[in-house]
Amino acid sequence: MVDYAKYENVVYDDARYNCLHFACEVYHDLTGIDLSSDVKELCTTRNQRQVCPEKLSHFILIAAPKSPCIAVLRSATNVHCGIYIDGNILHLDQSGINSQAPHIAQRQFSSVKYYDYNVKEQHKAADESRAG
Repeated sequence: MVDYAKYENVVYDDARYNCLHFACEVYHDLTGIDLSSDVKELCTTRNQRQVCPEKLSHFILIAAPKSPCIAVLRSATNVHCGIYIDGNILHLDQSGINSQAPHIAQRQFSSVKYYDYNVKEQHKAADESRAG
């Protein structure tokens, strides 16, 4: 369960604390799993973001959402993310924290996809780099 009071003073800042920072923090609070090392290249300002396919391979596209999982929302001009929790997508934008049912989010975004985090693959890669 999410303790919303913990996040009541959270303010969106594209460079310092954006939707991905928020999603990583909530996911960590819910699961104990820290995603930040796999998405740090994306946790910068919009014009400096880079995609690292190797790290993003730890995220697996799933056909249906499960609680919790990462929700990636896309429009023609924007990529946004949040956390799917118990039937809603919790996300942070310039207006603050929002919780929306997926069918409502799809009115604003043309695509909503869900990703699970492959903890085994992440640990396997870390073990291989230490052994290497």
